[in-house]
Amino acid sequence: MTNTVKSKNLVLYLLALLFIAPGVAAYLFFTHPQWLRAQAINKGNLLVPAVSVDLANPKSKWQLVFWNPGVCEQACLSQLDKLGRIRLALGRHLYEVEEVLILPPGVKLSPEVAQLLQDQDMHYQNLSASKLPSSAQVYIANPDKFLILSYSSAAKPADIYKDLKHLLNAGKQSA
Repeated sequence: MTNTVKSKNLVLYLLALLFIAPGVAAYLFFTHPQWLRAQAINKGNLLVPAVSVDLANPKSKWQLVFWNPGVCEQACLSQLDKLGRIRLALGRHLYEVEEVLILPPGVKLSPEVAQLLQDQDMHYQNLSASKLPSSAQVYIANPDKFLILSYSSAAKPADIYKDLKHLLNAGKQSA
């Protein structure tokens, strides 16, 4: 008689475990989402140490920075168009990111290009190129004015988008 009571209790406990375990697992994975993710891999090159630059960033936003070591011509404008599309693809995070064109000292923008940048809500400024390479590059700068990821000018926009989206989401989780 006691064996049947024990086996009935065992079946009851197993059924309870069977129905409770998914709820407990769901709660644990919800509160610790990092357990589910594989190790994230940046598509861009992580700058170690991060490069501090004197970017105008009054609203402390993330920035998509395009460094162009020469005059902004057709290749520069097409790269700025790509960055604009990346920013638009962010959807509701659009307002958390600014675009900046950095030019070396002494390089001036034509009035047409300056007007185009203003129409597309892009900023530009001249900075010393002491810490930046001699070729055109795209950077992601954090709100503290540090360049943290770099990309060649031929990088896929999807790679830049994924890294920027990951950084924006990681910033929200840590806040």
